[in-house]
Amino acid sequence: MIFLATAMALEGRPMGDELPAPALDFRGEMAGRAFVTLPESGVSRGFALPRARFSAHLQGPYGAGIRLVTVAVRSGGQTGYIGIDGETFVPRVQIAEARLDAPSIGLAAAAGVVDDLWVGTHQPAWGLPEVAGEITLLSGVQDRADLGGWVSWTAPERRFSGSVAVTSGEGERRRERNNGIDTALMVTARPWVSDAGTLVIRAYGKEGSRGVEQARNHRLGGSVGLQHGYVHAGAMTMVGWGSAADGALDPLAVGGFARTGPKLPFVGFGRVDLLWADRDTAGSWSRIVWLGGGPRLPVKPDAPLWLGVGWQGSRFGPDAGPVAGVVSGSDMLFVQLSADITAKVALDGGKK
Repeated sequence: MIFLATAMALEGRPMGDELPAPALDFRGEMAGRAFVTLPESGVSRGFALPRARFSAHLQGPYGAGIRLVTVAVRSGGQTGYIGIDGETFVPRVQIAEARLDAPSIGLAAAAGVVDDLWVGTHQPAWGLPEVAGEITLLSGVQDRADLGGWVSWTAPERRFSGSVAVTSGEGERRRERNNGIDTALMVTARPWVSDAGTLVIRAYGKEGSRGVEQARNHRLGGSVGLQHGYVHAGAMTMVGWGSAADGALDPLAVGGFARTGPKLPFVGFGRVDLLWADRDTAGSWSRIVWLGGGPRLPVKPDAPLWLGVGWQGSRFGPDAGPVAGVVSGSDMLFVQLSADITAKVALDGGKK
């Protein structure tokens, strides 16, 4: 979709491409879920809102654009009891950026509350955030967005791109708490690009800090992905020095997934996440597996809804679970209806 390729990408249009035409893009993503968790403990069955996200992108003349993204969150959190009007769902700003595209030289830049370089590219690659966020986001190793900016250069035919981001390091939900600046770099190579599919290889590094004490928050990661009309698959790993929970911990994340592509009239997915909260502590591991799928509605490749069933199996090592020294876990079964709808309004008198 044009909206996904231009407004959400963390890289510019390829060098030599034309400027995007002025337009107003909207995207709504919603999902409702019924679930049961075994063994039963606490609230083990009920309903959830795993996805409620609205995006608006205004593309102006001369490559200028702005984008605003909001998500629905519980005002009291998932475990709190103090919120707005009880514990109402309220909108939270996730992205608020000003952007400039200069495809004649392959450059793009954005500033404001911007996508994290890693999550902003790997979340769309995984492609099913209504099931779960990508591994580093879900585990808290990375934030979804941050306050700052980035600049990117993209070669002709998107064979190569490089992006540099400078951000606060505190994420989109916390104000600046120290004088440190996070600097991140991501390079992307596409050695195989054809009508059949694309092979994508990415490398990422970040030097950063977090919190009042300016605790270390460094990352090094890499991934490989295959994008095809019938299947998308990928694998990644990321090592960290310091975490959001404790600057003394050194996390390690490894994951892989396979899912159906956009040319099929149904959705199917399988994914495995492995995380060590501290890679020097063998028992700090956790493993989460997802399996599921279902038909698009109506049953055609470009249908905006899908109805599916899924299973999430979680297992925790003796140093990661709720009871110290005991390997534990749970299984969640769910039924889910998801919608992803886009709309585009041309602002240049209908010219494309």
